Amino acid sequence: IFQPANTDYLDFARFPFLTVTIISLEFMRVTHCGLKEAFDRLFQTSEGKRKLNWPVVIGTLLRVGIILFCLTLYTWTNDPETLAACGFAAVFSVFLTHLLNTAFIEKTKMTLVEDKCSRKHRPAMGNGRS
Repeated sequence: IFQPANTDYLDFARFPFLTVTIISLEFMRVTHCGLKEAFDRLFQTSEGKRKLNWPVVIGTLLRVGIILFCLTLYTWTNDPETLAACGFAAVFSVFLTHLLNTAFIEKTKMTLVEDKCSRKHRPAMGNGRS
């Protein structure tokens, strides 16, 4: 059986794989609806004012933290079982943050639609009629 004399490059090459995979998933998610819309999701417009949509911002920061965790994982452990468990936890965490972000985005959209509809169908106030 052929065994390379120096296997350090093999150890280093397998660790960024999880990070590259998660970053690729994030790029697919962001580019699915377009970069501008993905950026606009970080904000919400209420009463003509644009402010941060904090649940979406927190979800985004959590995903950045997961990516940083995966990027530095190779410095903490070389144990295959631990790496597999951390990889599963990282992918599951990305799934959960995506699910929560989607729920908050849809809730925000529904609130905006309900708000527009209620303004549109609200009777005029102060017109002197009873």
